[in-house]
Amino acid sequence: MRTDKPEMIDEFPHMSANQGAFSSLFSATEPLTGGSYIGPNGEGEMTGFPAPAFIAEYAKGEPIGSTLWEYRNRKLELNFL
Repeated sequence: MRTDKPEMIDEFPHMSANQGAFSSLFSATEPLTGGSYIGPNGEGEMTGFPAPAFIAEYAKGEPIGSTLWEYRNRKLELNFL
């Protein structure tokens, strides 16, 4: 969210940076099924603790994954597999 009124952040659900890192840490250290998406389990998936999160149907498709992977390779000049 961009705004000229930073005090507006209190109007939206949010969490500390430490708690925001929990989902990444959980994903990196727990045995998860391939294709899992972990995010906060609170209001609008913007607060809370790590849990399986909503994945939009279009995001599950192979074409969008391939496009994103190719874009990442190009922009970061990295080539894996």
